[in-house]
Amino acid sequence: MPNYDYQCNACEFFITDVQLPIAGRHIPEGDPCPNCKQEGTIKICIVAPGVGYTTNRGGLKTPEAFKDILRNIKKQNPGSTLNVD
Repeated sequence: MPNYDYQCNACEFFITDVQLPIAGRHIPEGDPCPNCKQEGTIKICIVAPGVGYTTNRGGLKTPEAFKDILRNIKKQNPGSTLNVD
């Protein structure tokens, strides 16, 4: 089941790793913010999926072109938790 992140537009409270089926990903947007209690302010955040590489892959390194793509995604989405080494 996918994980989703949400943020309150009023107080910028961040809710992470909410597990929901794809069809239910917008359900939390109707809930009040757990921090400021305002309704209609929770919005889904666009984040890149976690991508992991082991340190021992036979000497293979993450291609720079792939890292550039991830950097662009991070730049276009302020508040992203994407970690690009």
